[in-house]
Amino acid sequence: MNCSILEDTMATMTWGEIEQHGQDGAVVLWTISVLEEHGPHLPIAVDVYYGCVLGRKIKEQLAQCGVLALIAPPYYWGINNVTAAFPGSFSVRQDTLKAALYDTLASLKRWGFDRVFMFESHGDVNHRRTVLDGIAEARVGCGTRAMGIVPYRYARYAGLTGKEEHLLILPQDTNPIPLTEFTPHQDIHAGALETSFMQRYCPEQVDVEKARHLSSTMFRPADWKKWASGWADARAVVPQGYNGDPASIKPELAEAFFDEEARSTAQLIASYLDGTYKAPVIE
Repeated sequence: MNCSILEDTMATMTWGEIEQHGQDGAVVLWTISVLEEHGPHLPIAVDVYYGCVLGRKIKEQLAQCGVLALIAPPYYWGINNVTAAFPGSFSVRQDTLKAALYDTLASLKRWGFDRVFMFESHGDVNHRRTVLDGIAEARVGCGTRAMGIVPYRYARYAGLTGKEEHLLILPQDTNPIPLTEFTPHQDIHAGALETSFMQRYCPEQVDVEKARHLSSTMFRPADWKKWASGWADARAVVPQGYNGDPASIKPELAEAFFDEEARSTAQLIASYLDGTYKAPVIE
């Protein structure tokens, strides 16, 4: 698959083509990512590539459901707290992030796209909370019907109820491929899953030899607290910038995993569009 982050997005279309899609009732898929360090073996754009690949796959799945979709160019200036002490982890202020989301959603609405489905791969709590707040504010301020898509595990962690009008929550365990199939070790950041993904879709950007020689991360309870604190505390427990098992590289499994992620996300969007979506019970 092409590693260009603009391929198959609005960026490659003329204004007339974009206008026509708006008149045809297309929905928009928009990945919200960040640029941040991903260990000594991966580039800082992993999350951006992650979202772009997922967006293309979701678009293909939606087409099979009869839903016309466009992909907006990826957004990648976000909030990094955990990896903030590493060069390459760009971070913006909360107001900056929300303003950029608002203005982009307002532009899309002017062009006839008010049904925008936003998803991301970045797990920083401050980032995700700000994105969701930004969506809610834009819905009030510019009248967009944009929706944020979040996994069940995040909804539960963040204390969401499922009744938020600006959110779609993926049901629990929608992906039949558990993360433990990549590695039995903890795998949070720049580990087996992300390294496998990059090896499958952007192999020229992976230092496989280096990844093969990286030991799996073994955290104690106190380490998790430092990791969550971010900045220098996080760097102290992950001095090379990865938290997981990057040596366990399984590109074919990564492809199957992302196919399932796209399928479940497309089904979620389709169910919302046809009025059959029901938020999962958060327990």
